[in-house]
Amino acid sequence: MALQRKKKRERTPLFEDLTPQAKQGIGAVVFAVLGLFFTLSSMGYAGFIGDLTHTALKALFGYGFILAPLTCLMYVFTLLKPRADTGHASTSKMIGIGLLFLSSLGLLALYNQDIGGYFGWGLEAPLSYFFGGLASGVVIVGVFLISIFMTFNIGLALPHRAKLATKKNM
Repeated sequence: MALQRKKKRERTPLFEDLTPQAKQGIGAVVFAVLGLFFTLSSMGYAGFIGDLTHTALKALFGYGFILAPLTCLMYVFTLLKPRADTGHASTSKMIGIGLLFLSSLGLLALYNQDIGGYFGWGLEAPLSYFFGGLASGVVIVGVFLISIFMTFNIGLALPHRAKLATKKNM
């Protein structure tokens, strides 16, 4: 007897029928609620689970727990303002926001090991061990600046010489 092979049923992705805008709207609401919950938990207004959450955020992020609701708010704005050409949220902005948060924690840990939390320490400690304090600060500030460029889609530009020459002649 030959074994009969079962036909594989193709799985459809979850929520396949939703538009990208609906998915982004749902994500924005989730991040808004999460940011509000983080804020309420840091003020002691979110009950027992809020207290546990605040303790976990304080351990993971140190004083960077204050940045967690701001990071959620930045994700909300990124999700609600999709790219004009595709209608999808910008992946580079989403990555930039994450890098901005992590590099901020690294800077806090570089300033004082106790205020960056485990994530800040996890970024700062290996860099400080291999490069020393000053060079690791330069690297973390570089990542911080890159994340700002990615998040806000801006860059550095030197003034053009022609524009400078016309301003001097005035």
